[in-house]
Amino acid sequence: MDNKNKDDFSVPNEDKATNTEVQKYTRLTFGTVLKTELFNSIAKSKKHLLRFFLICFMSFIYGIICITGVWDPISRIDQVPVAIVNRDAPSCFAYISTIKGGNEFIDDAKEVSYFDNAKNSSECGGLAKQWFETGGFDKTVYELNYRYASLIDDIMTNGSAYNPATKQINKSVGDINTNINYLSGDEAYFSPQSKYWVQLNIPQNYTLNTYKLMRGLSLIGTTNFSANEEDNLYKAMDFFKDNKINLWATYEHSFMIGNIMNMLKSTFGGIATSVLTTISPEALFWLSARQDQGEHFGEYYIIPYNIQNFIMNIVNGINSYDCDGTNNTQVCQDASGNPISSNLYQALQKLKKDNEELYNSVVLMFHHIKYDEFVKFDAVLVKKSMTFAELLPKAFEIMLPNLGPIPDKKDVEKSLWGKKVYWSDYKSKLLSVTNYFISDAQASQKINTHIQGKEFGTYGYGLGLYFISISLWVGAMLQTFIYSKKSYTKNAKWHQYYLAKWVTMIMTSYAQVLLLFIGLLAVGYGNLGSPILYMLMWMVITATVLTTITQALWYCLPDVNSGRFLCIMYTVFNLAAGGGSFPAILQNKFFEGISYIVPFTYTIRGLSNIVYGVASNEGIMSNYNEQILSSFGIICLFFAFFLALGLATSYIYRRIDIYGTFKLKEIYLAMNNINETENFAQSRRVINNLDIKYTTLIKEYIDKINRNKKIKLLEDKISNLYKDPAVVRIKKLESNLVTLRDRFEIINQRYNILSQKVEITNSSHDQKKVTKLKRKINKLVEKIKKDRQEIMELKANPNIERIRSLTAKYNTMKTEYDTLASGNTSDWKVKVKGIKLKQELIYTKKKITDLTAATTKTLFDSPNEVKINKLIIEYNIVKEQLNDLQQNNKATEHLTKKYENKLLKIKNQVTALKDSSLIINRFIEEKIIKLNKQLETINIEKAKNQKLASLMKDDNYNIKVKKANHKIGEIVNEIQVLEEELKSIVEHQKDRIKNKYKYNKYLMNLTRIKSNYVYDDSREGIA
Repeated sequence: MDNKNKDDFSVPNEDKATNTEVQKYTRLTFGTVLKTELFNSIAKSKKHLLRFFLICFMSFIYGIICITGVWDPISRIDQVPVAIVNRDAPSCFAYISTIKGGNEFIDDAKEVSYFDNAKNSSECGGLAKQWFETGGFDKTVYELNYRYASLIDDIMTNGSAYNPATKQINKSVGDINTNINYLSGDEAYFSPQSKYWVQLNIPQNYTLNTYKLMRGLSLIGTTNFSANEEDNLYKAMDFFKDNKINLWATYEHSFMIGNIMNMLKSTFGGIATSVLTTISPEALFWLSARQDQGEHFGEYYIIPYNIQNFIMNIVNGINSYDCDGTNNTQVCQDASGNPISSNLYQALQKLKKDNEELYNSVVLMFHHIKYDEFVKFDAVLVKKSMTFAELLPKAFEIMLPNLGPIPDKKDVEKSLWGKKVYWSDYKSKLLSVTNYFISDAQASQKINTHIQGKEFGTYGYGLGLYFISISLWVGAMLQTFIYSKKSYTKNAKWHQYYLAKWVTMIMTSYAQVLLLFIGLLAVGYGNLGSPILYMLMWMVITATVLTTITQALWYCLPDVNSGRFLCIMYTVFNLAAGGGSFPAILQNKFFEGISYIVPFTYTIRGLSNIVYGVASNEGIMSNYNEQILSSFGIICLFFAFFLALGLATSYIYRRIDIYGTFKLKEIYLAMNNINETENFAQSRRVINNLDIKYTTLIKEYIDKINRNKKIKLLEDKISNLYKDPAVVRIKKLESNLVTLRDRFEIINQRYNILSQKVEITNSSHDQKKVTKLKRKINKLVEKIKKDRQEIMELKANPNIERIRSLTAKYNTMKTEYDTLASGNTSDWKVKVKGIKLKQELIYTKKKITDLTAATTKTLFDSPNEVKINKLIIEYNIVKEQLNDLQQNNKATEHLTKKYENKLLKIKNQVTALKDSSLIINRFIEEKIIKLNKQLETINIEKAKNQKLASLMKDDNYNIKVKKANHKIGEIVNEIQVLEEELKSIVEHQKDRIKNKYKYNKYLMNLTRIKSNYVYDDSREGIA
């Protein structure tokens, strides 16, 4: 072919045509296709422009709203309702102490009494004075002391962190600052329980049992440890064992807060510990405070020595807990060195009998106090260890350094340890020293910690990396809803079509990235400094890859919505396994495996390296090159794979879009049957370069052929539902046999050729192939034999399968009936079961007989037959009931008449069912009516053409008359066939369609294809 005809796609054919027009194709450039795509997708109208601008803002809207919504929730943690709930009501107790020289604390009091029924301070004072007056105490020697208060209330409300105006305690633990509500009295009883999300609950009677415990502990091991004091002590111990201070939280209001409570108990436990640790010096004061009745009337004070003495008495008393009179130790000996048995030991033995669990806990605690060595050190090359009893005096001197060393008891009144210390002085002096000691002790336990990237540790930065990837994915996903898969350049090639769409989506994604980046700068990401530019570059890369993936998934299925669904499913796996909320190693093995094949894993990892690596001022870009480049490399693999997938599917569906089919044979066949293209060369080059005029003709032809095939297929399927199933099955098996035989011939031919080759070459490789082919042949032979056997059986009797199943059912029922008949038949339930089985046997045997006799057609169960069988069973049961009544002489005239009427009613129902007419097959009837109408129309047209032929003397009208006669003959034959089929169906009760779902489905598709089919070359893309 010379140069001037190099674009001539026609084939010279003198036999077919002598004047063939040379068709030439003007090749489109990618730039032209892209311009057309951009114009029609974005700039075609104001509506398109508005839609474009809105989609550009979608990533910005989603990302910025989500990031700002979770930017720094921890900074507002003080808004979480947290409360110390004090349900400890004020308690009233009174004790008797000596006026002069006596200890003014509860441990050394002569006597103590508790008043549970006191409602206020005045009642408490009245009851205490009455007890003092009636107790016979010498007023010249003893004086009355009483107190009405809640220990927790005094500690909390007098603490330095308490704000009486707001009734809140402000505490900080690390970076967490919170305002804790303090509730007491009626406020401590609120509803619902979850009103406060985190609660520190103080139980009732906490103060009362605290003082009972103090009193009992101060007396253990002494001769004053009476039975009543012993009972109070162990009851108090039991109370604190069962009524611990409880830290309560809930998931109800916020899963995050509940989970923080559950996972980070140490954090909020730390708040509680911090509160209790800070108030412990205050608790020490209020535990032993007494109200002044003199110069400083009403003000509370303590005697420091009394506190020290009280605690030392407790420890020294505990040291005798195991003195049973036999231990040869110094603490268990009297002044003469003789072993003694302490009161505490005896009390513990009594406790062991009453409450062994509490006994074990108390003894374990006492053992640690007595024997554990708390401090070990070397002093002048001498190793020294200190027990709890030896350590305590030193601890008091350190905690209260302004008071000097602890004096002897006789010198107490002369020293500062024996002077009154009022709350105002304690708070301003001793409390500051104590707090300093505590804070210093806490500081000594701290370790140096360093967390890289802590300056960007707010949720907004951390979760923002996740939301950035999601927002870019959402932006790409939403483009599938505003852009069309339709090609706006009808003769564009497959790669031009796909890449033009890709560039359009990429440009939109880059606009989304720019707007999102501006929003991130405004939110706070500008604090990253210069690495923010690296972040922008990574966002561009992420948008490119995610958009490519979205487009590929959208295009890989022909249906638009199916492609969108595929995108959504892949998004779900990215959200679940991408490592945005939890690292993959914290998830189960399935999601950990999925994390390797979702892009979020690598996009988020890259952003993390930039924000928490490069921007953290702890390294330069080169330090993170390896991790960032590895993530970039994997992302590039995603890009390459999904771009190739998109182009491959575009190649397939673009040909379907242009020609209506992907198969070249169908396209060539259509070209041969179209006058304008019958002389064109049949090659891919021609197919890929045909003018739109010819591609439209080919597509119309192929669509018409496919439409007719679908109509024929659906009509056959509907018709098969009414045909004898055995006939349909035989046709299917015969068709399958043809296919199997063809495969057998091909494989057998290959087998023979290879067998001859093996005889010559003795190749082991060819021998394996021969063996494999032999196995295939044997399997095909077995299938052919099986299908032939089934065809023979169906031709012999179409009901063979039902006969087999009913025979097996009959044998099973016969065995069961024989077993019942040989047993006890007097039981009514057995009788009823026997009646049912007997009738079922009769019915089944009759069906087997009928099916065996019907060798030419398939018999169906009539609904009436099933109903008749059930009525016969019911008739026999009623009849048996009547016989039983008559045999037992219980059949009164009224009962007999009742049962006879019931039997007559059932009999009439059976007769009515037997006489009922069969349902006519409406589908075939409607088809016959439709054909008759068509026949009537053709006859009218035929008569018209006959008149015109006789008048005009034109042969064209005669040709139309002949065609009409031919069509009339076809329709008449079809009507005859349908009428015969309808007659056969009525005779053999084949009007029942078992699978109504298939019938409705086929009929709906058939109606849609016939009525809604309009060739529309402007329909959307390949969808």
